Order: sequence, then C-alpha cells, then structure tokens
Amino acid sequence: MLTDKRLSGVEKVNDKEMKLTFQDGTSATANLVVGADGIHSVVRSHYLKDEPVFSGLVAYRGLIPMEKVREFWPHHDSDVSGFWTQQGKHFMTYCS
Repeated sequence: MLTDKRLSGVEKVNDKEMKLTFQDGTSATANLVVGADGIHSVVRSHYLKDEPVFSGLVAYRGLIPMEKVREFWPHHDSDVSGFWTQQGKHFMTYCS
C-alpha cells in the first residue's frame, strides 16, 4: 500500500497487473487497485466515462479533538457515536 501519493494514471499491463503512475513521476504495479480516490477518481475514469452530477446535497466534514468536545458533549459517560436528524438535515459524530 502506498500513501502520500496522488494518482495520475492507470493502465492495464496484462490480465493480472495494472500500472499506476503518480504525479511525482513514480510508478508501481499492482494486482488489485481499489478506487477510493474521490469524486474525480482516476481509477473510476479508467472504467467509466461519466461526469459527476450535483445532487443538490452538500456535506461538510471536520475533525475536533475529543478533549475540546468533552466540556459540552451531552453523553459524559460514553464515547458512543451519535446521530441526530431533522427534516432534510442530519448531524453525525464519531468518537475515537
């Protein structure tokens, strides 16, 4: 597994290998490639020729250290994840 790399290209080498090219000029081969690289996926574009379409929904994500949250966290005895809903909205928390 490679981290801190930005994929720029994928090509089939043979029936068992793919060549991955990265923006820093390096490359690697793999027998399994998982396309978890976002909405403008280089891996996805290798298999599908589609364009992202805005759904009208927006998601905001952020990280807050639990030490900062503890003073107002409503469940002082638990680090359980939470899920709150309202019409057309939801708020989700994950503790770690």
